[in-house]
Formats: sequence, C-alpha cells, structure tokens
Amino acid sequence: MKVRRTCVVELVVDEEAEKKLKQLCNLSSKLWNEVNYARLKAWLEKKHIDFEATYREFYEKYKLLIGAVTAQTVIRKNNNAWKAFFKLLKLRREGRLPPFITRVSPPGFGKRNRSRTLWTVIRKDQYKMNADRIVLQGLGAIGWIELRYKGPIYLRGERGELRICYDADRGKWYANIAFSEVSEKMAQTESGSRQSESDSVRREETQIVGDGRRRGEYRPRELRIKLYDRVMALRQLGLSYNKIRDVIKQEYGIELSRGQIHAWMRGLHSPYNGRRIPSLELLEPSEDLAYVIGAVCGDGYVGTTKRDRKGYRQARIHLRAKDKEFVEEFAIRIGRVLNRSPHKPKILRSAGRYYYYTQVRSKTLYELLKKPVDLERLRKYIEHCDKCIAAFLRGFFDAEGGVLKDGSIYVVNSDYRLLKYVQSLLGRFKIATTDPNLLHQRGSIIHMNGRQYIRRRDVYYIYVKQRCNMMFYKHIGFTIKRKQERLVNYLIRTGKLEY
Repeated sequence: MKVRRTCVVELVVDEEAEKKLKQLCNLSSKLWNEVNYARLKAWLEKKHIDFEATYREFYEKYKLLIGAVTAQTVIRKNNNAWKAFFKLLKLRREGRLPPFITRVSPPGFGKRNRSRTLWTVIRKDQYKMNADRIVLQGLGAIGWIELRYKGPIYLRGERGELRICYDADRGKWYANIAFSEVSEKMAQTESGSRQSESDSVRREETQIVGDGRRRGEYRPRELRIKLYDRVMALRQLGLSYNKIRDVIKQEYGIELSRGQIHAWMRGLHSPYNGRRIPSLELLEPSEDLAYVIGAVCGDGYVGTTKRDRKGYRQARIHLRAKDKEFVEEFAIRIGRVLNRSPHKPKILRSAGRYYYYTQVRSKTLYELLKKPVDLERLRKYIEHCDKCIAAFLRGFFDAEGGVLKDGSIYVVNSDYRLLKYVQSLLGRFKIATTDPNLLHQRGSIIHMNGRQYIRRRDVYYIYVKQRCNMMFYKHIGFTIKRKQERLVNYLIRTGKLEY
C-alpha cells in the first residue's frame, strides 16, 4: 500500500540566501492574502466567486516577481482551500459533518500578531536536491536560491511539492518535503527509527546505491583516517591490540574491533583507498588547484554518470574547448592535483565542429566544484596566496574571457556573484574593471551550431580598463595562444611593451 508522508528538515541559510528567501516568502504570503481577500469579499457580499477572473488578475500581477509557476502554485492552493470550505458547508447542510469539526470557516490569512507570516510553496519540478543542498529555480525576478539543509531525509519515494516556512519563535527556516509514493512498510520502519541530528554528519559519507537505497552508514572518512593513522602509530610503539583499543576509546570515544585493527595492520583495508584525495580536509591549496577551479567555474562540467557502475554513480570533471593548449594545461594541472599522470586530450566532433576534451573522475573534487559554485567553500583554495589568486583568474579568463581587436579584455558569465568576486580579486593586483553589466537577458534567443536555443539565465560581462592591460599581462595573462598574442600585439602597438 502506498501512503503520503512529509519529511521536515531545518534550513541553514547565509545572509544573501536569507534575503532572497524572505523576499520570496513575503511575496508568496502577500499573494495568498490578496487573492483570498478578493474571494472572501465576494463571498461575504453573497456574490459569485469568479475563480478564473481572480486567478488571471493576480497571476499577471505576480508572475514576474516570483515566477509564473510559483504564482500559479500559490493561487491553486488557495483554490483548493476554498473548494474544501464549500464542501464542508455542503456536508453541514446535509448533516453529514464529522463530529470533530465544530466550526466551518473560510480560508484565513497568512498573518500572525499583525505581521505577515513567511512561507511559500514550490512545485516539484522547481527544485533540485543534491547531497545536502536544495536549489530553487524559476523564481522570476528573484532568480534562484541555493539552500543547505541539515537532518536526515528518512523517507524514500517520489518527491512532491516543497513548502518552506519561517518559525518566528525559534528564528529558524524549515522545509517540508512531500513524498507521494512511500510504501507503508518503509514509512513505519523509518519513522520508528529516526536518526538523531548527529547522524547528519555521516550522511555525506553514506554510500548511495543507484535506485536511491542507502548501502550502509559509515563513519566520516576524515575520522576514519585519523583513527587509522593513530592505530598505526600506536602499533609502532609496540602496543598490543587490546591496548590500542583502550587508547582509541579513551581519545575518541570509539570502540574498534580487533578484526578492524588486524585488517588495517595487514593492509587488507584502508580509509585511504578509493580516492586519490580522500577528503576535502586533506586537499591542499595550490596554484594548480586554483587554476582548475577557475577553469571549471567557466567552461568546466561537474556531474555524475547517468548509469550506475557497481552500484555507484561516478563523479567526473570534464572540460571541452576548441583550444588545444587550454585543455592540455587543464589536464596537466588537474593531474598534479590528483597526483596522477595527465590525460592526453582527445578530439570530439560535435555539430560539425571539432573540440578537444579531457575528463577525470574524483569524488572529492566533485564535492568541491559542483555547481552552483559555493564561493565560501572555494575561498581558502583561491585566496591562499597571490600566486593562487593569479592562477584562478588565469583559468577563469582562459575559459570565459577574451581580447577584442581594440585591446579590450573582457569576461562573460551568467553568475553575477562570481563576476563581482572576480572583480574584487582583480582589484588586488590594481586592475580596474567595470561593474558587471547585462549582456543577454534570460528568455532571449541564441543561435548556436545551426540550432536555436532559449537562454535560461541572464548573462553579464565586465571589461578590464585599458590602462590596466599591462598589469593584467604581468600578473594574469592567458594560456590560450590566440588570446595572449592579441593582448601582446595591442601592448606593442600602443608602445607599452617592447617588441
């Protein structure tokens, strides 16, 4: 038997995300109140409630503010509330009202203590969940919002709509995730054994099988590496297995079995296995890593394989470009990061054009570079030193930048926050730029490879002030020959660089 259930998780939002979320929830609540007031007024005046007319009126008013789908979902939710109200009135007239319902009232307003409550409802195709992130899309003028959640998702099934609300008493945000296809047996089992909040730390190290089932719970890899190193050190001091168990329990509060220690000592198992870089904690900042981050923020692709292999979806980092030297440089640098020999770029033919591409698999780099990019997580690797900053900017300009015939250096990207960040990093080298300006509006038509596409995002650009081209040449530059040659020719032509 299939049942419907809802899983509630707490949202962890930063300052920018909370600002957008409050704006979205405030407008959604306001939309509910306005459409509800119009219908309540007609009902109190004993007039016919024209659901279609009120729908069109408020849909046109709010579709650009919070997105057409969000406005439609909120209004339809109000439709269902009024239909339920009329059904209860009919049951009361017929004397078939359930005994536990003593009063029938029309739908209320989203207000509490004379202030508007903050809530919204998101249709299932408007949000995506990846690891511990929820990304809301199609929100009109607000754009998109990335949120992090904590707490286990203990239900399995087909996800439905997402309801987000703000608890003013606790000062916290919560998300109610609906599941429409949950087996009754699974729901009873999972609800009887909900995990504590401390288990959410293990969630990222849980192996996920292709069909969504959990393969088993593991201690975080970082902790297992610390235990492994400590066990090896204690064994070199001549301690017995029992003594090692006592020391580990005293220091970490964890009981290791003799079999686990024995397997580590014989080399049968190791937490270092499976990844060239076991975890983000062991990923060291470097110029090579900074360049890879910059290139991936531009033309790179980060994702997982569609088909499962041995029950797992493999994470991969992929770069495709028409400039061979760019792809070669990326392959060399990411090879150094992963401590492996670089892949030789291959040639790919697509839509009548030829490209060079390279691809590597790394779960750790996937967690770091998955999009939308988390700038706060990347800062320590980018801003480690001036050389790392320069390498990041070089990779980003190789991917997204260029030089016009008049010597103007530009960079184009659809992430406004990322361009503002790049602008601030260039300022550290005294390279002045324009503010990000709109180049192409979302919804406009783009012609590519003989096909027509609709842009899903706004596209922005920034220009480097021409008086700063020499500073850009000295500190950043291009790996791509055609771009670097055009910059050098401009500097020679203007007398800023000797031939």
